[in-house]
Amino acid sequence: MEKVLRISILCFLVVFLLVLSAFGFASGNSGTSVQELNNPFVIKFGHMNSIEDNVHKAGLMIKENVENKTNGAFKIEIFPSGQLGENKEVLEQARLGGNIMGQVGLGNIEEYIPNFGIFLGPFLFNNWEEAVKLINSDLVREWERELEEKAGIIILAYANFGVRDLYTVNKPVRKPEDTKGLKIRVQPVKMYTEMIKSMGATPTPMPWPEVYSALAQKVIDGAEAPPRSMLDQRHYELVKYFNLTDHMLDVTVFATSVQVYNRLKPEYQEILKSETLKAADWMTNENMESHEECIKEIEKKELLLFVM
Repeated sequence: MEKVLRISILCFLVVFLLVLSAFGFASGNSGTSVQELNNPFVIKFGHMNSIEDNVHKAGLMIKENVENKTNGAFKIEIFPSGQLGENKEVLEQARLGGNIMGQVGLGNIEEYIPNFGIFLGPFLFNNWEEAVKLINSDLVREWERELEEKAGIIILAYANFGVRDLYTVNKPVRKPEDTKGLKIRVQPVKMYTEMIKSMGATPTPMPWPEVYSALAQKVIDGAEAPPRSMLDQRHYELVKYFNLTDHMLDVTVFATSVQVYNRLKPEYQEILKSETLKAADWMTNENMESHEECIKEIEKKELLLFVM
């Protein structure tokens, strides 16, 4: 009887060790990929724009291609219009290791690595090609490494969000001094607030989805954004003047958590990065090609255009 008991215990231990080995724990391996423990693995993609915006369409491209190339083992859920919080909150979730990625402004990245604030300089780039030269530089690669090491955030791709202009409710802007006394919505980023202050206006930070109601309720006198974004949010219904200031070429990024990225299988890392890059390049081309058409569309809305 005792011999039978010993054999039963031995068989149980053998089976138990085999089960552990199947999950990668037999030799003390703590590097098990996310997919092996949680299939399918899900990342939430958050952004501040509507479902009609090119950011959302780029997100759908990433979702479709990643899910197809991983046979559904890696899924992406998309949350538009700030459903996951503002850009700052999305990045903070990523920093803490959350299964999240997002399209965010470099002004938010600047809060972790100040050097990225260089991209926000007004009138810094004459065209996208000049911005790409900086993006592809060894200097920016070093900043990216610092971002990964110090903040736990990895940049997957860069994109051209568009050239930003100023639009106002009831006063045209022909020169910076014309903004004196106006309350202008800005992103909650230091470079934006300082830029508007230097023009003589009062910067009013607020989330992008709240701008329409703020214009309607006269909480603000205007805002600044690329023409496409202004059309997407229907701000033309509430303002009279669109001022072609071209004050900033807005470089944006797609970013996620280093912790989550490093737990992905190498082939899944490559799929996520390459498909995000493809989608970002598509978004860049769409935004650039549609710029002049968007301005023409604004004219059709019977807004008065002024060149500063």
